[in-house]
Amino acid sequence: HLIPVERLSCEAAFYWRSVVEYVQSQGHEYDEQLDLIRPNCVEFCSYVKLFSKQLKECTDLEKMLDMEFIVEQLLQLLSMMDFSDTASRKAAEKLLHNLLVSDHVGPALVGPILPCLKILQTSTDALINYVAETISEIQEPITLVETKLSGEERLNLDKRIASIRVKVNELRQELSDCVEKQDFEKAAQLKTSISDLDAERSSLLEEAQPSVEEFRNTKNDPLTVLKCLTIICEFFISVNVNRWSPQLQGLMDNQILPGMINEEAEVRKVAVRAIGLCCHIKKGMVMQHLPVLLQATQMDTPLVRATALKSIFDIILIFGLDSFNGEDSYSQEKNPDAKQNKNGNEIAANASNASLFSNNSVHEHVEDSKMSMIPELRCVAAEGLSKLILSGRVVSAKLMSHLLLLWFNPLLEDDETLCQILGVFFPLFAFSSSENQQLVEEAFLPTLKTLTKAPATSPLSEINDVNMANFLIELTDARHLVENVKTNAVVTENPCHDSLAVKLCNEILSQSDSFAVKLWLRALNQLITSPYNISLQKDLFKMTEKIGMVVTEKQCLKLLEKFRDNISDVLDAYGEQGSEEKEAASCDSTESNVQFTENSEETAEKGQIPTDLSKSIFIALPKKPGATECELHRTISLMSHITNILLKIIMLRIRNKIKLEIAEEQCGFVEDKGTSNAIYILRTLIERTLEVQKDVYLCFIDYTKAFDRVRHDEIITQLKQLNIDGKDLRIIKTMYWEQTAAMKIKNKS
Repeated sequence: HLIPVERLSCEAAFYWRSVVEYVQSQGHEYDEQLDLIRPNCVEFCSYVKLFSKQLKECTDLEKMLDMEFIVEQLLQLLSMMDFSDTASRKAAEKLLHNLLVSDHVGPALVGPILPCLKILQTSTDALINYVAETISEIQEPITLVETKLSGEERLNLDKRIASIRVKVNELRQELSDCVEKQDFEKAAQLKTSISDLDAERSSLLEEAQPSVEEFRNTKNDPLTVLKCLTIICEFFISVNVNRWSPQLQGLMDNQILPGMINEEAEVRKVAVRAIGLCCHIKKGMVMQHLPVLLQATQMDTPLVRATALKSIFDIILIFGLDSFNGEDSYSQEKNPDAKQNKNGNEIAANASNASLFSNNSVHEHVEDSKMSMIPELRCVAAEGLSKLILSGRVVSAKLMSHLLLLWFNPLLEDDETLCQILGVFFPLFAFSSSENQQLVEEAFLPTLKTLTKAPATSPLSEINDVNMANFLIELTDARHLVENVKTNAVVTENPCHDSLAVKLCNEILSQSDSFAVKLWLRALNQLITSPYNISLQKDLFKMTEKIGMVVTEKQCLKLLEKFRDNISDVLDAYGEQGSEEKEAASCDSTESNVQFTENSEETAEKGQIPTDLSKSIFIALPKKPGATECELHRTISLMSHITNILLKIIMLRIRNKIKLEIAEEQCGFVEDKGTSNAIYILRTLIERTLEVQKDVYLCFIDYTKAFDRVRHDEIITQLKQLNIDGKDLRIIKTMYWEQTAAMKIKNKS
């Protein structure tokens, strides 16, 4: 079960760990197979100990990194062992303890050790005590010192021992004479003297032996301090600590806070991280240590400042902005002059001045970091603010506008990390719910107004405002909502676009002489308003007439005419349909249900659709404003409600059988399997091939009008092979081969 140490490589260790992890995840049914690949715990501990000794002898940095990776995989494998017997637990505890206190095991291996200790130490308090004792042992190791006598002292001691030995021999001879003379009183005195001399000689002999003494030598070198702080951080990450104990306070006073003033930036970074993790335990500690974190965001190296900023964002995500006992300047936005308040500029160095810090102080520090020229701080600020908005801790259209401008800023287009963060955030946030789209809608006008008013010297003046408008229109399109994409629902209501259309028209009417009128009209032509909202369409049509009286520029009038034509087409196409739906909704529900049931039963029994139900009416909607060619129009089939419901019933019947034929690798057009993960994997693959300067080959096939070229007879053949019911097949054939259609143009078929 053990790979020979000389053959153990990074690939072998990773594969070994992955196989054991996979088999273990399959459940108890595979326990027999698991025993074949998972080694005995006691033997495995000896194996890890033997391999880890090579770290002490390694001097090559690259080889050291490989060996640390192997040890990390072995420790993860150790966490999957069976610790039910005492021998296994003791062997694992001894191995982990020796690794922690060993000088050749650096901070990089602390991470995989702590989860194993958590498994062995079931009690949180016991693990806290163990961590505190281990850190003390690392910083103050016990050193054995052997003390030897000098040559002169040894010679003098030997002389004294020899002198005593001579005296003892003389006294013993004298004692023998006294016994012969029967002088027992003197013999007793001599015997006592001999015993005293023997004791003195034994004492001198002990002094002659080398003495071993224990000393505790305090180690304050940066590597040791870094290792101790890393143990504390990994402990807080691995264990869910619910209360603040005296042992933790001791770690704070003796390890974390002193680490804040260490000369090494890496040590200060880990200390800041530890303070942030401590604030997660108890809300009352936030204001106590907030000044330290705020100070670190302003007065340290970029690495430390970024870590402190991450800690502040984590605190807000856990406790909310209320934990700072201030007013939320982001979400409330009631005081526009709040940024002028500079009470939070001077940062105190102790917790007694924590009351000076409110949300305004945090706001200012976040704003400074967001606009910082240091890429690390800028990325951390953007990521943190995105998480706050995504989690609902902050609801602010103003902040959304700032992030949009940050993403489009041409000076930051080379910052790949920032672009990736915001590029993932915007669609993820906007398409998750209609409420989020409303927030993006609120940021629409302020964002574009900022661009139109940007001075020529500002980098914002280089941003293409049309691209920004199109992007925001896509984000607010209800068709892209996750719930609609999953269900393939036909979206007829687009409330955000409806609201934007009204706002843009009002903006044009209020400032008809503005340079932004052309931009607003272009945005209007890109909106997809709710076609069945006839009252809205009529209101928009009336507003276009008013706009036509105040706008005089030729290009603007052309754009306005396109928008008015689109509204007219929608009114012509959906006005009559809307009235028909209202009339149908007013019919008696009982009579409709009976009629529908009879029609459905007759259709299902015969497998034939009545002639009046197999007729569809097509209307053409332009894909782009002002389209004149047929290819630039999108046709929508207006079918009867009974036909639509019947087709959905048939689809539900055959869906379960069709699912089995869909390949596991299929992404897109499959329920709960979008293309996001596949695109991410593809991008990751391309990035890695670029890093190692390798070629990557992609096969892209573009089928022109693929759906229109599907052979219907082939579809029927495939459905027969899936054992689809014959009646359902006849209905599908009728829909494909016996359907009639009419095109409606300007309300005439």
